[in-house]
Amino acid sequence: MQITNQQLTNPGIFDASEKRIKQLNRFKEAIKRSRFLNEKEKGNWTLLGYILTESQLLEAERLIITEDLRQLKIRQDLEKIKPNPKQNV
Repeated sequence: MQITNQQLTNPGIFDASEKRIKQLNRFKEAIKRSRFLNEKEKGNWTLLGYILTESQLLEAERLIITEDLRQLKIRQDLEKIKPNPKQNV
């Protein structure tokens, strides 16, 4: 995801249309549900959402959801191979 200089210096690209607000809310919910981001990172991602274009918002939302699912799969795989203390008795 490439952020342009214009987005950094002029975040006035924010469009207050209903579609944009829905998309931004979906993005914020994805951030809120993410388990791999700490509170500071969640705040940073939320602020970033305000300067992203519509396509960048979708890409960032997918990125967050994909990473969260990837880490969940790893935790589940680790849980499957974790030794059971009752089996050793």
